[in-house]
Amino acid sequence: MFNEPYVTLVGGAQFSGIDPERKGIAGAIMAENYAQSDPESHVTLRPMKHLSYTSKLIDITMTGSHYEVKVDPVSLHQLIAWVDTN
Repeated sequence: MFNEPYVTLVGGAQFSGIDPERKGIAGAIMAENYAQSDPESHVTLRPMKHLSYTSKLIDITMTGSHYEVKVDPVSLHQLIAWVDTN
């Protein structure tokens, strides 16, 4: 089982037994619960509708709205890359 901070970041979408509507603040997409025979597993996601484009974590990081914490540009790009690799 994953530690609570990790599940808070990525949400429950990837893990069976957890509400698939509950998404973490990173904006992860469901990737592991699809059977290969499920047509939904082969759907191409619409551009700019998932991952870092809609991530609460990236929004908080870019705006500094969480206790006015500022993140340097390199760290922000690393965080965006982490979110976009799901």
